[in-house]
Amino acid sequence: MKGLNEIKTRIGGVSDTVKITKAMYLISTAKMPALAQDLAAAEIYRRSLDFAVGRLASAAHATNPYLSPHPDAKRTGYIVIAGDKGLSGDYNHLVLDAAWEYLADAPDRKIFAVGYMAKEFFKRMGVKVNSTYMHMMQHPLIEDAGEIADRLMRDMVDERLKEVYIIYTRANKLHDQKVVCEKLLPLPYSPQEEDVALSAPNTDVTPLIRAALCAIIYDALLNAAAALNYKHMTSMQKATKNGEEMLENLKQNYNHARQSAITAELIDVNVARMANEDIE
Repeated sequence: MKGLNEIKTRIGGVSDTVKITKAMYLISTAKMPALAQDLAAAEIYRRSLDFAVGRLASAAHATNPYLSPHPDAKRTGYIVIAGDKGLSGDYNHLVLDAAWEYLADAPDRKIFAVGYMAKEFFKRMGVKVNSTYMHMMQHPLIEDAGEIADRLMRDMVDERLKEVYIIYTRANKLHDQKVVCEKLLPLPYSPQEEDVALSAPNTDVTPLIRAALCAIIYDALLNAAAALNYKHMTSMQKATKNGEEMLENLKQNYNHARQSAITAELIDVNVARMANEDIE
């Protein structure tokens, strides 16, 4: 009976695990439509601001610190977006390995880690993380992007950053994700002629640049969140399927063991009865 009790205990444990993974799968599935809707809107917002920034005249704004870096600037900033937890397949592994390839040999770098897994990765690699942003990946907000943008703009001036890049997982197709590295600052734009410029020569375009920077970061956060949620969803779906298969095997083993135990008990009873009859 000891073997039966062990199998029964394991069945209970696996059954509880399956309930958890199934619930996590359903939660991830329910989150996907809202993320997809926000992502579509963010892409439209980003394209609109890209167009607006693209109409800035280079002659009028050549000295803007967010369009042209300081001549003495040397440091390079990297924003690395990963998840706050595991259970998401190879999502964190892929983006963090790709990030390390980009910045491992950077001589003078400043790292902005988004997500607990990014923070822990660089800690294990013995690399200093200058800023950490947690709990943004559950469902990113435009305010989250604004918080990062404001820090980047301050550091661009105060610490004379030469360039800033953002490394994240782009989810153009959820089943075909790709880790990308995009330049954030100086803000990329296509110089236009003065007569088609968006602003007059003396106009401060910094608020427009901040809005465009927020749009790019927000789009990246949403792409990363959608990709992460999809990986989490598929991982929990696979875990549930594996758990159900394991549960079925355990139940079969339990039934076989139980049948064997019953058969053994019947044999013992018959042997005892026959022994008693011989004695009589």
